[in-house]
Amino acid sequence: MINPPWAKLSATLALLAAYGAWCYHSGAASVRAEADEQAVEVWGERSALAGRLSVADQQLAAAQALIMQGVAVEVTKREVIYRERIKNPATAKCVADSGLLQLIDAANGFDSTKR
Repeated sequence: MINPPWAKLSATLALLAAYGAWCYHSGAASVRAEADEQAVEVWGERSALAGRLSVADQQLAAAQALIMQGVAVEVTKREVIYRERIKNPATAKCVADSGLLQLIDAANGFDSTKR
């Protein structure tokens, strides 16, 4: 049986179309695979950055806590010195008359008239 030339041409064109579709599909799958690998890599980097940020936040919180402890100790020292100084009746009257207590009460939101 002799095949007509148009049958050979159509068979060749069909094979070329199938090959083209296969190449397109393979290329698209390759691009998707590369994009997925890149996404995984970026996700890993983001996760590492989040871990480093968490550690830095913990270190910062510890440093701030130490600073605040130092501030609290200093404030307590100053308060003790202040209270020791106003035990003297003359100093206490001077402090009361100076308006310092009203200023402190106003800063802390207290009503100084209720003293």
